[in-house]
Amino acid sequence: MKNQNSELNISLKTAFACTDEVRTGKKIPVLLILILISVLPIALAYISFYTGFLFPKSTVNSGRFIDPAVSLHSLLNQQEWQRWNDDKKWRLAFFISNTCDESCQHQLYTSRQVHIRLDQRSKRVERVVFAYPRFFESMLWQALKTKHPRLKMVKIKNIEDWLAQHQLPENQYYLVDQQGMLMMAYNKQTGNELLKDIKRALKYSIDYQQ
Repeated sequence: MKNQNSELNISLKTAFACTDEVRTGKKIPVLLILILISVLPIALAYISFYTGFLFPKSTVNSGRFIDPAVSLHSLLNQQEWQRWNDDKKWRLAFFISNTCDESCQHQLYTSRQVHIRLDQRSKRVERVVFAYPRFFESMLWQALKTKHPRLKMVKIKNIEDWLAQHQLPENQYYLVDQQGMLMMAYNKQTGNELLKDIKRALKYSIDYQQ
């Protein structure tokens, strides 16, 4: 927020500095200057996060980039998609077509510990399980909800077909950006590696939860 305020102050100073030149007849596209000054830092930040540009190799993301990114729009119903648009967050998505085995439960545990370690920034991240309606009626889900009370659920009827269509393995979980795009895949990464990636995502993106 401080960075955005600083950029806005610079933009305003630039605009006022150009006023005299505009009055004397020099055609300076003040609005264009304002837009460039405001947009370029944000654009550069997004490029840096998604490509590693300007970062040393030691800081490149631990997850596997999904190229091209996959939108969840076709999987969510209109009401759920609208909720996501209204409440823009980074999300960790888990897809369960049958049951949540030991590996799946370990992934949930890792993501929960990372969510806790985000502390105040945790409000910008949400963990979501996509599964068939029958899974959410199982005793296993009830047990998982006890261990993961902040875990959200989304009932989906065509998970396997959707995953196959986009060539997405079910035994992985995914980092979803604030626009509902699957950006990165995770499997056996450690909590520290996942935490590092999410912190970068939060640092170089807009905080809509303020």
